[in-house]
Amino acid sequence: MSDNKENNTLKFSSSESSQQPQLDHPLSSTSTASNIHINHTPKLKELKEENITIDKELVEEEEILEIIDDNENNFLLKEEENNNSPQKLSSNYLEKSTFLLSYERGIWLVALLLLQSISSFILSYFEKLLQKHIIIPLFLTMLIGAGGNSGGQSTVEIVRRIATGEIKKSNIGKVLWKEFKIGICLSIIVGIVAFVRVYFYRVTNMPEVVDPTLRHLPSFLIVLLDFNLFRELIALTLSIFIIVLVSVIVCAIIPIVLHFVLKFDTVSSSSVGQVIMDCIGVLITCVICAIILP
Repeated sequence: MSDNKENNTLKFSSSESSQQPQLDHPLSSTSTASNIHINHTPKLKELKEENITIDKELVEEEEILEIIDDNENNFLLKEEENNNSPQKLSSNYLEKSTFLLSYERGIWLVALLLLQSISSFILSYFEKLLQKHIIIPLFLTMLIGAGGNSGGQSTVEIVRRIATGEIKKSNIGKVLWKEFKIGICLSIIVGIVAFVRVYFYRVTNMPEVVDPTLRHLPSFLIVLLDFNLFRELIALTLSIFIIVLVSVIVCAIIPIVLHFVLKFDTVSSSSVGQVIMDCIGVLITCVICAIILP
């Protein structure tokens, strides 16, 4: 009985497949797999080589799904290429009025201005610390600038990969993990350079109050052996290390959130990230220095 049942299983011939109509739209209910050979599907090819009979309905269903996936992917790629084409972007920019473009940019500028003013509250809160350790405000712009520059690199990279379709919702976790590792590497590099920079500043600008037992030593040794001076080096180096690391991660997240969550244009990602990191950088520097310095 089992042999007869297997022999009665439907097979398809070349005449049947040639009679099936071809339709342009992949989602049509009557579309078939006549334009795709069975050998194109690895699973079906394997079954064919083993001389296993294939149910006609299963073959058609698998091939139709393959056609739909291929055609939909091609359509999405073409649509993305058209939307990102320089001609279309240029046309949209030139067609918009100057007032409309100024209005769109002005909203962001006002919002970022108010957001950046938060740093003034942070500085006023740590005013005594900044007055006592004048080296902090002297290098504050360097610390904040390092965070903005590293974050800007991260933002440009992520925006470019989103535009090319390389970054999708399915691989956001891998992208952020990669940016985290890049942030660690950049933090180490920038931290070493910052340590050397602050060290040479202290060598050439020795404070009046130092350990009396070290006054007979040259200045380049006093900076390393005096506990208070060395803590300044550690505080500023640790601050820039954390700022660069946080900046890379935060500025990688911002365009992802704008594009995939809020559905906004990622063109403002760089300015948003810079303002946010200015505030975070000031906060990190003041907190780290308040913890380490006396």
